Amino acid sequence: MIFEGKDFMPIVADALERNQQVRLSANGSSMTPFIYDGDTVEIESLHSIPSLGSIVLAKSSRDEFVMHRIVRKRRGAVYLRGDFHFLFDCEGPFSERDLIGEVVCSWHREQLRVHSKGLWKYAGFVWMLLCPFGLLLYRITVFLRSLVRKILRLSAV
Repeated sequence: MIFEGKDFMPIVADALERNQQVRLSANGSSMTPFIYDGDTVEIESLHSIPSLGSIVLAKSSRDEFVMHRIVRKRRGAVYLRGDFHFLFDCEGPFSERDLIGEVVCSWHREQLRVHSKGLWKYAGFVWMLLCPFGLLLYRITVFLRSLVRKILRLSAV
């Protein structure tokens, strides 16, 4: 997900530097199926580099802000990838100072998802490990869901 708004994001970064929490509306589909376009995300400031599988907000060298998952850590640098990206679509390296905050939770259709611990944290980590099979499983699930809906509509007629 790429957050545009060159005037808005420095305010977000400044708030996170002051240890405030920030809520944003996500823009884009690169974090599907964990965060969807339009979901509200809550971001907290960082006190250390988050673990593999964590979702972070980072500032790229092109002055864009991206919210993606940490998929690799090497020599003080981290590499990010969106959940809906393929295995070799990594971004980085990002230094510790490029990382602005960590996504701790999101709201999808008014349902809370805690990404910093528990079920959603572990599911995201497994999803990261399964890449690119996760994308294939997601597409199969979407196809089967639509197929079941069509069958149910036809049987109701």
